[in-house]
Amino acid sequence: MNPLKIGKKLPFSLVVTDVAGNPVDVESPVFTVSDPAILAIELNADGKSGFVLPVGPLATANLNFTGDGDLGDGVKEITATGELQVFPGDAAIVGIQFGEEVDQ
Repeated sequence: MNPLKIGKKLPFSLVVTDVAGNPVDVESPVFTVSDPAILAIELNADGKSGFVLPVGPLATANLNFTGDGDLGDGVKEITATGELQVFPGDAAIVGIQFGEEVDQ
């Protein structure tokens, strides 16, 4: 699981290889998040890298990838998932909260 702090963004890039470890290009890469209330994606122009940003409550969510791994005429869907846990950011707002008054 990858940590992601509120107020930060985490870079990602797609890495696809064949069984021998050789780099392979992918057609039609698509990135999604499992819960848009928790994470957002800033995709770079190459469509294969970008940033994940926390946008909601502290929680766990996934960055998902699907694409076509068959560079010929057919379609071979390939998928990947990366799990991220959103943690609190640095202290930014400080206040004192008072409760109800009580007898002495």
